[in-house]
Amino acid sequence: PSGRTPLPDSMNEIRKDIIQMLPHLKATKTKVCIIIATDGCNHNTIKPDDGLEHKEKGKLGEAERNQEFVTALESLSDLKDYVNVVIRLCTDYQPTLDFYNNELDTRSDMNIDVIDDHLAEAEEVYEHNPWLNYALVLHRMREMGQAN
Repeated sequence: PSGRTPLPDSMNEIRKDIIQMLPHLKATKTKVCIIIATDGCNHNTIKPDDGLEHKEKGKLGEAERNQEFVTALESLSDLKDYVNVVIRLCTDYQPTLDFYNNELDTRSDMNIDVIDDHLAEAEEVYEHNPWLNYALVLHRMREMGQAN
């Protein structure tokens, strides 16, 4: 992979697709799972007429980029009965991990599961359930969106 990561734009396009599928999802009582494998960095560029303050070299600041992504994810909250979101983090950059784990993984108003690497997830599980063997197969199932 190379180039920019337009996460909000991609999420907005996916939302449109899900809305078109909504009658079928309701009729069949099924869900959609959106799996995002990302380094976590949203690199949308600003538009000349968007009125934002941060216009250095045509890019948003990190906080604004993060908020833009959160807003795109929040647009799915009215569809939460039909959508699960799995974010597979592919980074060890601590500010990005903090954002995803503290800002998104703790939200109860959206069906979002932020997944780090197997070892980090196993350690987190061990803190709360030392009796549970967080095997790699469980981790892979979560990465693929298995919620139940």
